[in-house]
Amino acid sequence: MAAAAVSSNPRNVDEIFKDNIARRAVLLRALTKDVVDFYSQCDAFAVHSDCWLLFVSFYFGARLNPNERYSSFFQQFDSAFSLFEFFI
Repeated sequence: MAAAAVSSNPRNVDEIFKDNIARRAVLLRALTKDVVDFYSQCDAFAVHSDCWLLFVSFYFGARLNPNERYSSFFQQFDSAFSLFEFFI
């Protein structure tokens, strides 16, 4: 799975969501295909990975105007599955 090109400084809801999806794809690959390498480099738990993904996304989302934040930002993230849900 090739990661999409993402901005290192997303500025709108769609860019933040694409950034989150790309980070999630990398973590998902690390937790499923590159397990040995991943475990040797860090302490890997899907629940903590989800927390980190949400933290990064909400950090970028804090800069959005309130209308963007509450209308589409939360709706997009509610529709996406979490890594923890993937492994249950």
